[in-house]
Amino acid sequence: MDLHHYWSGDIQLSATGDLLTVDGVTETNQRILRGLMTAKPEYLFHTDYGAGIGKHVGDVLSTQDYSSIQADIRGLVMSDINVSPNPAPSFDFQASPLGLLMVSINYTYAPTGQLQTLTFN
Repeated sequence: MDLHHYWSGDIQLSATGDLLTVDGVTETNQRILRGLMTAKPEYLFHTDYGAGIGKHVGDVLSTQDYSSIQADIRGLVMSDINVSPNPAPSFDFQASPLGLLMVSINYTYAPTGQLQTLTFN
């Protein structure tokens, strides 16, 4: 169980004012996004944690940038304990005309076997 805190948002509160928690798919999606956006060695107690793709937000990306980011995304998603390796996750990377990257990840949530989709720009 984790706090309800999507990347770039505020910590969420329950209707009674308590800290809102999440588990399941929402927790997994939060963890994936946090890992993708956290840059090494930003996380003080785990300096090898994170893919650091947040450094590219707002950039016009080169072909080399796309390849590097795609590899970082694949690696981080495949390493998550709740992402089933079988069937392997699928990734859809699309470049907008402005050079921005749009990502869609389809993965099987291991605890339930249900297909999930996570999308972000």
